[in-house]
Amino acid sequence: MVANQVQSTFCCVPKPMDIHQREMLAIKAAGALFEAMKCADKSYSAAGITFVQDGRFTKAKFKGITVASLIGRFNKESLLNTIRSNIADHAHWVGVDIVPILTSQIILPQGYTFRLDMEPQLIEIRNRGTRMVSGYVRGKPSADNQALQFHAEFHIGLQACQAHLIVSAGDRLNPGEDLLAEGEHIVTAETYPELGEKIAQRFNQAIARATATSSMQ
Repeated sequence: MVANQVQSTFCCVPKPMDIHQREMLAIKAAGALFEAMKCADKSYSAAGITFVQDGRFTKAKFKGITVASLIGRFNKESLLNTIRSNIADHAHWVGVDIVPILTSQIILPQGYTFRLDMEPQLIEIRNRGTRMVSGYVRGKPSADNQALQFHAEFHIGLQACQAHLIVSAGDRLNPGEDLLAEGEHIVTAETYPELGEKIAQRFNQAIARATATSSMQ
């Protein structure tokens, strides 16, 4: 009698993702979250949302990406609340990635400070699904220094890994000359740590350039 033969099928085990790959996947998922928010004014199908039952959970998906996991009965409001909460979680990790880089790499003249307060912005995201977080550079040159007065804003996108920069002479209420050259206002990157480095580099270059011009006048 021939013994029963058991056939086994072997497949290649996927390689674990590195930090860079995980970051890019998270950014792609964040894009799906914002696209799914369009169901606020559309039907689920028109907004591209489908539902899949997974045990006790109903998973809402946009183009195959899970944007919310819900238990029990739900309505559009509870779905949107869950999506906004997931966007806030994404924004939290964007802050974890980018704030230390900006804080350590931005070169600030004496009298200036940089702030990017995450908590109030996370509350706003949970309430409204805001698409960005913002940081600011404000202050005045020290009294014994005739350095250029300026202010800056860094508006960091959550739907895509990019930022809109404002760097101007004067202060926030009385803006003066734009200190960024054409094409320098939008910064893009593949990951948020890379985006933070590019923002700091562009800001530092703009201030150094403006300071050198000011000192020659």
